[in-house]
Amino acid sequence: MATFGIDLGTTFSCIARYDDAHDRVEVLPNTEGRNITPSVVFVKDDDNFAVGETALNQLKGPNARQVIAFAKRLLADDVLCEKNEFPNYPVFRGAKLNPTTVSSMVLKKLTGLNENVQNIVKGGSTDVVITFPAYFSQSARQRTREAGENAGLNVVGMIEEPIAAALSYGFGEKTKNQTVLVYDLGGGTFDITVIRFGADGTPAVLKKDGDPMKGGVDWDNAFAFHIWNKYILDNPQNVQLTLEDFKNPDTADLAKLRKINAFRSFAQKAKHELTELDSVDVECDADGNLVTVTLDEFDDVTSDLLNSTLGPVDDLIADAGEIERVLLVGGSSRMRQVKAGLEENFPQFKGKIEMCDPDQAVAKGAALYAAAQVAKKSGEPRKGPSIGAGFKNISSKSYGIACYRFDDVFHVSNLIDAGAELPAVGEETFTTRENGQTCIAVDVYESDAKNEIAPDGTNMGISIEKAKKVSQDAHADFDHPVPQGTPVGVRFELSESGELHIVAKPQGGRVLDFKLQLKGTGKGNRI
Repeated sequence: MATFGIDLGTTFSCIARYDDAHDRVEVLPNTEGRNITPSVVFVKDDDNFAVGETALNQLKGPNARQVIAFAKRLLADDVLCEKNEFPNYPVFRGAKLNPTTVSSMVLKKLTGLNENVQNIVKGGSTDVVITFPAYFSQSARQRTREAGENAGLNVVGMIEEPIAAALSYGFGEKTKNQTVLVYDLGGGTFDITVIRFGADGTPAVLKKDGDPMKGGVDWDNAFAFHIWNKYILDNPQNVQLTLEDFKNPDTADLAKLRKINAFRSFAQKAKHELTELDSVDVECDADGNLVTVTLDEFDDVTSDLLNSTLGPVDDLIADAGEIERVLLVGGSSRMRQVKAGLEENFPQFKGKIEMCDPDQAVAKGAALYAAAQVAKKSGEPRKGPSIGAGFKNISSKSYGIACYRFDDVFHVSNLIDAGAELPAVGEETFTTRENGQTCIAVDVYESDAKNEIAPDGTNMGISIEKAKKVSQDAHADFDHPVPQGTPVGVRFELSESGELHIVAKPQGGRVLDFKLQLKGTGKGNRI
């Protein structure tokens, strides 16, 4: 039975599988015959929805308020998803939609509503590996998994997008003994990862950085606002728009929203054309009024965005040794400024930058990883996808427990630090603070900070202000009131894909054993 790899993208999504019989990876087109599907959902009424081109075509019309785009950007927003308040999302089957259910609809389009997939599945379970940005939080990863489950999929694994892209690039063992930088600029997220391919072609992640709130849509917004400002110089409008309107269109009325969507679409088209041309004419209304924009203008109004991706590259390669290849992944990496900026700021990259199938590499790599894991579990040797069977990953974040120590200072003690090789295990014993306690809180925190170690070797943990609570209120209970100083052992297990499992063992009490019960997962209805 095939296991599929899915790139659930901000602007486009894609599904692939490894064809064992022919030792190749194939992308499965959707029902319209296209290899990539716009991650856009149109809710026609309480029981009808469309995903992809049909939904995209509704953005500039009177049904614009019933269209949801860029759901993955909100899937990454822990604060909004914790509140689970998306007032401008439409109602579907009696319930207000949220980014998790919208993502389920996209996944349903790729799988259950895709005859090319169903002809392979033949009524059986649809086993999938779904990708996610390397810097997604635990909550965002869990929401991604739930989106798959809500779509009726059997999510057998998850893998980070830049790693999947590297696996796709490394297929065929052309990367032995090479260190590769993956620059992944997608529609809504940005990741950079340094990966070392060993003598046998097995990849190992050395370092990574990223921003789940930066992507091509930010370039589109800045450029759309620039085109709008040029257009209204000769064509005054009753509608007034600001850059913030483009960044946050959910609060706009329908008239504004239609203008925002229209000019964002103009900007996207012009951006694509400027990958080959130095200037383009943009037709902005039904009267044929044109605005001419140049590559220099585009680069100028988005220069701060590009620079915000180059700083992390500098930090990442500081002690990574020689970089033999730089792989550009994600549709937004096609912008000419990306390669030019990398070469200008890092002359050592000249002649080493390659475009790595930006729209499909992530899905292909996920398919390779899926097939390799299936082969690994079954014990059956498979030549093709062996590259994905033993890769080494590291944790993007630190994970710890909130506790009192050192003169009653409330802080976080990391059990697993960022950069730990996965799978990782961290254990620590905590104790009760007061006599007569009947339980101990297990508050899990996520951060970018590592434990501070005192000169005498004492683990000082990190300031709680540097971390973010990611668990629901969980408690390890004692069978009876216990004295001060009663020990509670806590164990963190971080899987190969970076999903956290926690075990708390209070002395003489009931074991608390759970996959992280996350805050604000934004669960939705089954689609």
